[in-house]
Amino acid sequence: MLETTTTPELRLDVLMRAVQDGDARAYALLLKEITPRLRQFIRRQRSSVRPEDLEDLLQDILLSLHSVRATYNPALPFIRG
Repeated sequence: MLETTTTPELRLDVLMRAVQDGDARAYALLLKEITPRLRQFIRRQRSSVRPEDLEDLLQDILLSLHSVRATYNPALPFIRG
């Protein structure tokens, strides 16, 4: 199913749905794919942030994602492009 997704955003939707179904491989892939995007987003929003603070922010976001992943509504996009 992952191979047939047409955009990175749809791929993340598929991965997040699989995560909700308990797929550990999908969770690892989701984290691997979303981490660079989050890092880029933080850099754009906080251009003056020090690298170590950027990584702290990134980890906070990933921990938040981990703690709320069960509440994701698969009818909504996981991320906007």
